[in-house]
Amino acid sequence: MNSDIDQLVAATITLLGDPETSPTDLERRVLGLTEDAMLARRLIDWIPETFAIVLVSHMGKVAFSGTFSAKNQEGKWVEINMNSEPIHASAMRAALEMLHSGPRESYERIVSRSSILAVVNKALNAGESLEGMTFSGPAFIGIPAEVYVSPQKS
Repeated sequence: MNSDIDQLVAATITLLGDPETSPTDLERRVLGLTEDAMLARRLIDWIPETFAIVLVSHMGKVAFSGTFSAKNQEGKWVEINMNSEPIHASAMRAALEMLHSGPRESYERIVSRSSILAVVNKALNAGESLEGMTFSGPAFIGIPAEVYVSPQKS
């Protein structure tokens, strides 16, 4: 499955980095690649956040919690290990390669979609330093926790 995920991540990165791809077109085209609405949502949401983690990690001595959050069926936020998402590992490899080798414009378009980058920009614009900061992972509203963890029995 890893090669399938790597191929889907690569194709989605191409779409995310293309200035001609509208948000509606992005959703439609990624769904066409996957034929699975939840997998398409995960690709579209995870890749920018992973690209931001790579970028911010290169900006100074920062740490990331290694977890992310998603709501379960009961509406409660659940903290989940990032290693539970294979898209994250694949996107991490691609982000490192693209950060160092380019294309830089595509990287910037992708990372600009990230909530992590928005938080970093807010902190930097307020005059704060990133040195020594620990960031929590993203919170995904459109991806239920049950994608990663089994529901708890009462």
